[in-house]
Amino acid sequence: DALERVALGSALLENQMLAEDLRRANKQIDSEARQVGELQRALLPESVPQIAGLEIATSYEPTGRAGGDLYDLFALDSGRWCIFIGDASGHGLAAAVLMAIVQAVLHAHPEGVAGPARLLTYANRQLCAKRIGGFFTAFLGVYEPALRRLTYANGGHPPPLLRRAGDGSVAALDAVRSF
Repeated sequence: DALERVALGSALLENQMLAEDLRRANKQIDSEARQVGELQRALLPESVPQIAGLEIATSYEPTGRAGGDLYDLFALDSGRWCIFIGDASGHGLAAAVLMAIVQAVLHAHPEGVAGPARLLTYANRQLCAKRIGGFFTAFLGVYEPALRRLTYANGGHPPPLLRRAGDGSVAALDAVRSF
């Protein structure tokens, strides 16, 4: 009887110690997830750039502390702009890191890579060469303000919407067409 109580007391103490270890580990994971989320939000444009001929609306609401969604707008050569929307599979830290790598690769593209399909191909080849696993979808547009022309490529991503200023009509950017 006394031996059973000692054994139960020992098991209870061990369970309490394990519960405390688990609580500390969860607190550490939560802290790291919060930091990754803050880093990911820092990768978003601070403000939407003013691009002649466009009015751009963005929204970013991650499902958790960090995730696989990301968008970016950045200047290319000759006054052109890159419009990027991507989503890595999953909603956790690995998805957030993958999208940060994709964004870095796109920003570091060589001068000779010009069109949207070539930019996406370049990014994919860089990821494959480094054996970076994961799956992501992407929409990448190149806008030329001087010509008021948008050229884009879509790698499995839901198409963004284009609203015409003249008549207010909305079109999904999901097929080859002229705007």
